[in-house]
Amino acid sequence: MVICNKQHRLIESLALVPTDSSGMSQNKCPGCAYESGYRSGLQMDVSLNLPFQNLPNCQHATTQSKDIFAAFAQGYFDGVNDFHQQKTA
Repeated sequence: MVICNKQHRLIESLALVPTDSSGMSQNKCPGCAYESGYRSGLQMDVSLNLPFQNLPNCQHATTQSKDIFAAFAQGYFDGVNDFHQQKTA
């Protein structure tokens, strides 16, 4: 079992992500899901894939119960926005 040690609590957008009451995201790292979505959005990927099985487990109290699917989507949204901002800068 791999445990994430990254400082995801510093990602402000994770505050927008709802908690997962269904248990689908249980123990998976929403910060890593966010980063995966962000990379996809920044590259304007049209085929999206959340690497669910490859996500490490999360022990951070501030992010542990966040929905990984919503985190991925928020990351993708933020990545697309940054792509367009870089284009116009």
